[in-house]
Amino acid sequence: MPKPHKQNDDKPLPLESIGLIAIDLDGTLLRSDDMLGTETAAAIAEALAQGVKVVICTARPPRGTKAIYDSLGLDTLVINHNGAV
Repeated sequence: MPKPHKQNDDKPLPLESIGLIAIDLDGTLLRSDDMLGTETAAAIAEALAQGVKVVICTARPPRGTKAIYDSLGLDTLVINHNGAV
């Protein structure tokens, strides 16, 4: 029987071990005012600089993600309409 994985909540996962971040927009990446916070944008920029792929996954249509995608400087695919597009 495999041993349960212990998670140490005191230490973040090292960026070197992350290859891809798939993230929702509403209620996750965006603030309640529908804006991208500066700290969030900086964290995404740091991940991109480390070679991590960032993919937006959202229920929004493509036209509802383009401005955010462009502001983050992404070059990955976007998952729209809850995966339908």
